[in-house]
Amino acid sequence: MRPEVHKEPPRKVKKVFWAPSRKIQGTLIFLCIALVIFYIWWMAQLRIVITPQRTAFDLGNGLSLAFQGEEFSTEIRKKGEGTSENTEQYSKQAGGTIVIFNDFSPEPQILVRRTRFRTPGGLIFRTERKITVPGKENGKPGSVEVEVVADEPGEKYNIDLSDFTIPGFEDTPKYTKIYGRAKTKMTGGVIGEGKVVGRKESDELLRQLEADVRDEYGTALAKVIPENYMILPSKYDLDITVRRTEPEVGSPGNVFTGEVVARVHTVAVNKNAYEDAVKAALLKDEGRRRIYRIDEKSNITFSNIVVNYAAKTVSVTMEGKVQFVGAFDVNELRNKIRAANGSSELDGIFESYPGIVKVEKTFRPAFLKRIPWREGGLIIEIL
Repeated sequence: MRPEVHKEPPRKVKKVFWAPSRKIQGTLIFLCIALVIFYIWWMAQLRIVITPQRTAFDLGNGLSLAFQGEEFSTEIRKKGEGTSENTEQYSKQAGGTIVIFNDFSPEPQILVRRTRFRTPGGLIFRTERKITVPGKENGKPGSVEVEVVADEPGEKYNIDLSDFTIPGFEDTPKYTKIYGRAKTKMTGGVIGEGKVVGRKESDELLRQLEADVRDEYGTALAKVIPENYMILPSKYDLDITVRRTEPEVGSPGNVFTGEVVARVHTVAVNKNAYEDAVKAALLKDEGRRRIYRIDEKSNITFSNIVVNYAAKTVSVTMEGKVQFVGAFDVNELRNKIRAANGSSELDGIFESYPGIVKVEKTFRPAFLKRIPWREGGLIIEIL
């Protein structure tokens, strides 16, 4: 017989569950409560609804006022390109600028219209108006700039800088003492056949450029006027100072360039001066003037607008209804509220603003009478 083998029964493994100590449990509960309290404290909100003082005036037949202002102006320049449509024979005289010197006498010298000036090569150019050449002074010849044009059309008159004599003074002492020197080249002389700049296409281009100027002048002027100034409706004045094509009408060229330059100006009124004048006319009590400002909701129209550029004034007739609302600086009020030591100081702050008639305060949560300092925690509404 085999010996009997005794086996030990398998050992039972005990499962061990970890349980925090009471100290750790208390700490976790404390942290959760602290987080909840901090969240409530952080998300606290104060909503303030303000009812300002209000009054209104119906202007009836109108209120006439004059405002002192400042003149503002700017320049607008528009260019465009056109295409020549006509084919013609053309001829044009060259031209340019010369300086005429008077080394003959201290007395001014008069040159009649169309006085001839001759180059060393024999080309003749003429003045187009009567010229007075100043007399010489302290040994220096007097001088004057004038425009001259060639005696005939053609390219041969397109020349570089040159000296000029006056044939009419030949064989006299003035011949070498009164003379000319070119300041610019003589250009533009031509004879031929081809496309020329026509009056019709020139006028069409310039009219379009003028329209572009008028579309833009309000925006352009607004850029040079400070934000604290106002322009009464549509009171701009526009002067066209340049209206030209290059080359000119009748000159050869397949394409041409048009240019329109305008000066736009107005007298703008300081917004504070405007408001002070309206309040002075309607609010007779000086104390009330300090309380109110003109409400943006006022229904005011302007007529009979007269701008005096010499005096820098604007006269108007105001019609409609002027509404006044209590005046106070919201940002200043917000800063005072945040600087308060507690909700108990709020009523005193609001009482210092006579433009405020009623204030409603709502704390959230209601039990936490705290003035929040976070952005978005303080909400101010104005009715």
